[in-house]
Amino acid sequence: MMSRFPHVRWQSSACLLAVAMTLMAPTWASAQVDGAANAEKTVAVLAFSSYDEIIGDVGMLGELGGNPGLAQFAEGSIALFTGGRGLIGIDKSKPWGTIVTTKGDDFKLLSVIPVNSLDEVVTTLAPLTGGEKPEKDDDGIYEVKGDGDVIF
Repeated sequence: MMSRFPHVRWQSSACLLAVAMTLMAPTWASAQVDGAANAEKTVAVLAFSSYDEIIGDVGMLGELGGNPGLAQFAEGSIALFTGGRGLIGIDKSKPWGTIVTTKGDDFKLLSVIPVNSLDEVVTTLAPLTGGEKPEKDDDGIYEVKGDGDVIF
């Protein structure tokens, strides 16, 4: 599947890589803090068209790089991470995004992921949350805590 805007495909692929790294190998970066910089600042805003488009882009990059099975490898990695469930409950046709902010050396991620079925997403994430169910706040937004951090 070819995009009308080839440069968007490369940007989308870069965003997929960033999000995949965020989901599969979360690490907290440290930054040097100068004494005056204590306000929260936006470091990066990542957006991509959809999971389906990104997997198509990964497949194209794999073919260009001599690795035609790269898209299947990416999907297999996601299946491994989710205990074989894949991204059940996630709308793979809608845009996703992540905002990275920092306050001193404390980095935070805010990811926006379209959901078709909250129950299926909660079931998929249960191993990461210790089976904890989402709580709805006053604004109607659900949060799930894992290892003391809010993960959505």
